[in-house]
Amino acid sequence: MTGTVYTGAYYNGIVLSNATLQNPATIAASGYIGNTGTSHNGDAIFGAVGTAWTVVNEGTIVSNGTIGLSYGVDLRSGGAVVNEATGSITGQAGGI
Repeated sequence: MTGTVYTGAYYNGIVLSNATLQNPATIAASGYIGNTGTSHNGDAIFGAVGTAWTVVNEGTIVSNGTIGLSYGVDLRSGGAVVNEATGSITGQAGGI
């Protein structure tokens, strides 16, 4: 697996849909993943059905604060989330 490392700021969330390129998904310490819109219920990271995703977070993940059902990380087919000491995951309904 190749995976992707996210280092910048993403304000419209990230959809994990390509297992070959995005699994595992790593958010670097300098990374910020948020969702200021309503796509995918405001989830910051949305893992599409069909893959057990792995997310390694060293940065900041924040879901949309105005949508009550939003999660920081929502993996529809499960998987694993590793939140490193420098990482933060928050959401209205839950972090994960």
